[in-house]
Amino acid sequence: MPDVRNSVDSSVFYSLTDTDPSGNELQPCSGWTARLTAKLSPYVANDTAGATRRTTGAYDATGAISFMANDSIGPPFTEGDRVFLRLTLTDDLDDGYYEGWARISEISVDTTSQKDGGDNIGIDMSWEGDGRWLGVNLVAEGASSSA
Repeated sequence: MPDVRNSVDSSVFYSLTDTDPSGNELQPCSGWTARLTAKLSPYVANDTAGATRRTTGAYDATGAISFMANDSIGPPFTEGDRVFLRLTLTDDLDDGYYEGWARISEISVDTTSQKDGGDNIGIDMSWEGDGRWLGVNLVAEGASSSA
């Protein structure tokens, strides 16, 4: 799967304890990226007529989230935390989203806006999947999927 990038009308919901993150939203979210991959193992056997075929191995997910925080609040979690993330494509869950458990691998803080007289700080967080990630409601109505 190619990288998924979103910033317009997207949201990031999170939970530190369960798979219902609907009550906690990172605001304002200025964008997120997600990359879902499957490790493919090539093989050749008698039944492949000499052609290379592939089997699906381990699944993985990585990504990043950018948002603004008030300098008195800061990010809601720290590096190493396990968090359930729901990354929406629009402000309507019916338009699709990605979700899964992740570990926060890196947090970067940018105070440039404070130097310019602003109250907020920019926060970029990188995450790595901690289990299987799913895409929900991603196929438009009437479209076919080759799953």
